[in-house]
Amino acid sequence: MELGWPPSATLKDLRHLFATTLNNAGVPDGYRRYLMGHSPGKAAILAYTHLDQLRRHYSTAIRQEWMPLLNAINARVAALQDRGAPRRSD
Repeated sequence: MELGWPPSATLKDLRHLFATTLNNAGVPDGYRRYLMGHSPGKAAILAYTHLDQLRRHYSTAIRQEWMPLLNAINARVAALQDRGAPRRSD
């Protein structure tokens, strides 16, 4: 379904937003690298660090940073559906 966003909004913009909001929510660098699909690096500290609180950090990022975005997306989808836009069937 189309959200009706301006053509200037790209997937790269969303990737930048994702990285920025993870940082703003205080998600540690190792978790951000993992979630962005980047290599962890070669430093010994990275080899011996375990990502054992990924779920907690990710949940915090969603609550702190992404709720306004998710609410805006949901509102836009609902508005398009109310205008008679085709609904997605799951």
